[in-house]
Amino acid sequence: MLHDCTTMTEEQQQRDSNALYPPKKRLKSAVWDYFGYPKDAEGVIQDYGSPFCKTCRKQIAARGSNTSNLLQHLRDHHPALHAEIKVGLHI
Repeated sequence: MLHDCTTMTEEQQQRDSNALYPPKKRLKSAVWDYFGYPKDAEGVIQDYGSPFCKTCRKQIAARGSNTSNLLQHLRDHHPALHAEIKVGLHI
């Protein structure tokens, strides 16, 4: 039984290490719900340079929080997600 608890902890750690987080500053675009940044070993969000797509984990250039490349990535690689944003269905 203890082994199962340990396994769950290891699985949780794996999920946490793969998690992506929004930038530190508040952004208005819904596209940021689909992109994020990893945390470093100290748990600080590394929100500089290029965020990662939460769907395919590809890193996309978005300097200065510019969302054009992020939207283009969704349009080209995840059309259903792009459509959600464009028609305002994203909650």
